[in-house]
Amino acid sequence: MYVPKQHVLRLADPPCVPLSKDLTRIAYYNCDPVLCKELAAIVREVFELDKDYDLSKLHETDLGKKEVARRGRPERTGRLTRFNKEWYNVMKPGVGKMDKSNELRKRFQTAYQQLIRELVADAIGEDDEVIFQMWPTFRVHLPGTDKGVGRRHRDYDYLHPPTELNFWLPIGCQVYDTNSLYAESEPCKGDYTPFTTEPNQMVRFYGSLCDHFTLPNTTPHTRVSIDFRVIRKQDYTPEAAGPQSQFIIGRHYSSLKLSDPLETGVSLVAKTKGEPAEIDAQSSDDDDSTVGVEVTWD
Repeated sequence: MYVPKQHVLRLADPPCVPLSKDLTRIAYYNCDPVLCKELAAIVREVFELDKDYDLSKLHETDLGKKEVARRGRPERTGRLTRFNKEWYNVMKPGVGKMDKSNELRKRFQTAYQQLIRELVADAIGEDDEVIFQMWPTFRVHLPGTDKGVGRRHRDYDYLHPPTELNFWLPIGCQVYDTNSLYAESEPCKGDYTPFTTEPNQMVRFYGSLCDHFTLPNTTPHTRVSIDFRVIRKQDYTPEAAGPQSQFIIGRHYSSLKLSDPLETGVSLVAKTKGEPAEIDAQSSDDDDSTVGVEVTWD
């Protein structure tokens, strides 16, 4: 199997893996079908698709055809698609169609908070407070081009803390083979395999110290997904990150106390401390640690 070159200079490994093998192993979780249906409905509404449109055929839409043609040109090496731009234009406060943006953003924030509460907290063994990526990263991996959406890397080399865990959730589409994300099962093991999910399944993996990447999508199906990173409360050490680090609550992360009631349409940014980061749809293609939202590498 072809394995892409490493994207950045690898940092020296931390003295030890700071999490147990039970947490760092790849694990699959069944999500609430109603919640997954809501996330798929939000995606369809953002792109003004019919309510039953198959998201794995996103490349067959007018926007999809234009994007496949655009990304097929040799000079087009960037990973930010028009789908990403439209998604963040709707999700970013104060941009685009205001009424539509406000409604969809609130629905998405509610669904995201529900996912953290109902599945992620238990998946990391947390019963008090979850520290999580403020805004999930939205990705569209189109077939018909010679480009993936992520070079081989591990998040630690972009200064992410080694106590982070990654969650990866395909939305309304089939995920297998080259439309998926490849990852090794343990740090430095090199046994890269693609995640293969059933409908409504989410994957947890140790992206901080395990290499992961994508390949050009040679399947006939588009992959739509969100991914985000979380830290257990006991592993969150902002003083180790330093005052200028983005990996603190109020910048890269938000926090959610599980004892608090679910708030419909809650603003995740408003509930953080410090200077909140904006959703940045123009982040660098070379940086997997953009404050707020990452839109480049898987």
